[in-house]
Amino acid sequence: MKTTSTFHWGYPVLVCLTAVYLSGCHTLNRKECETADWESIGLRDGLKGETLAHFNKHQKACDRFDLLADRANWESGRRKGLETYCEPVNGFYVGRAGKVYHGVCGAGAAEFRENYRKGKWLFDMESVLNSVEREINNLLDSLDDLEQQHLEALEEGSSSLQQELRLRLLELRRSLRRKQTEWNRLQVEFAAEEMKLKP
Repeated sequence: MKTTSTFHWGYPVLVCLTAVYLSGCHTLNRKECETADWESIGLRDGLKGETLAHFNKHQKACDRFDLLADRANWESGRRKGLETYCEPVNGFYVGRAGKVYHGVCGAGAAEFRENYRKGKWLFDMESVLNSVEREINNLLDSLDDLEQQHLEALEEGSSSLQQELRLRLLELRRSLRRKQTEWNRLQVEFAAEEMKLKP
């Protein structure tokens, strides 16, 4: 039986990620450029931790329609969004989600950065766990195939093939046990570290 991941838990996220404007490679389409509430767009970008350079993407999108983006209002909204984004506890959730921190919280955001580091460590650790889990599932698939081949060899009475398949099955089972032991160890380590690191 294949393993099922236990590492897809929900957790509170302070970062607003629900509104994403995409039109091909552009951030805004014509209608959005024409009716844009630039302070709201800036707020959204601030909540996502976007840099000032992100405004250029909006302007480039609206340039296609000979429309100007309102930088002043966008920056005003972004500053408000960053107030929430840069709350120290949010650093953990940004890192835990595997998001990139672009240094937008300034030199005084040491607690945010430390929390981000903790969350990112857990994200990376979870990625390792999921990778090992995929390897286990691949080994299980290979084991199923070999066992079927072995049964067929028994029915055919091919002793040389039976011997070869027995050796391959033995090695595969050893590999599987090693990976399962590794996964169990990492799972325990992950759970212990999450208890310590989670705000």
